[in-house]
Amino acid sequence: MGGMYWDKNGKKIDIETWGKLCEKDGYKTVKRDKLPNGKFISTVWIGMGIGINSREKPYIFETMVFEYKTINELDCNRYTNLLSAIRGHNKMVKKYIGSKEDYQLYKLME
Repeated sequence: MGGMYWDKNGKKIDIETWGKLCEKDGYKTVKRDKLPNGKFISTVWIGMGIGINSREKPYIFETMVFEYKTINELDCNRYTNLLSAIRGHNKMVKKYIGSKEDYQLYKLME
């Protein structure tokens, strides 16, 4: 069944291609950050449409925020394209970075 899977560029792909991309080292990861305050932020390509937004585009990327030690999920957002996913990841970093000092430390670690 076609049309339910997309690559990182938003091109429709079949399930076999999706499976191969899922197995490809590094393909799924968009960005990952471990913050000085113990939060972990991960943005990944999912590749299968999880819901449809108002413009009929599938959400194929997801950012999740966790407590690093407990892996408790704190936040989640989904995106329709790679650029939005990167921007959304960066917004989550700013939201969860904590203090100004933590942000300065984070920037030094980049």
